[in-house]
Amino acid sequence: MYVKIIASQRWDVFLRHSVVISVGTNMLTAKATKTRNFICRNVYCCPPDTKATAYISLVRPHLEYAAAAWDPYLVGDCKQLEKVQRRAACFVKRDYRSMTSVSSLISQLGWQTLSNCSRNSHLSLMYKSSRSGWYFHLTFLSFFQAHSFS
Repeated sequence: MYVKIIASQRWDVFLRHSVVISVGTNMLTAKATKTRNFICRNVYCCPPDTKATAYISLVRPHLEYAAAAWDPYLVGDCKQLEKVQRRAACFVKRDYRSMTSVSSLISQLGWQTLSNCSRNSHLSLMYKSSRSGWYFHLTFLSFFQAHSFS
């Protein structure tokens, strides 16, 4: 059990694990950013709904995969993933002013935050597992969701 390993002063295991998650998050964020930049170059003059559709179909799956597969628990990793979405919202609405609330832009577009998507996927997984009869161990997940590492 991973929590017992940490409790028995095996911090090297924890540090290796957090580095792997950060590297995976960095790679997926870089890929999502490159795809978002491609969209920005090629769909700049299109209406906002076309830009939003391009973002949702080309970039958002990468971010949702990162949120679900890597399950980043470090604050920096979560902010890094959210930054891609926030920049895309500014692009879609064509509003780059510093005084604009990007959270309000995201809510106007009707996009969920990645933390909400991750939480929904975890709840969906738990519901499906309870209905189908297969079980898994959630102590690792619950341990890292309870703490806010930076």
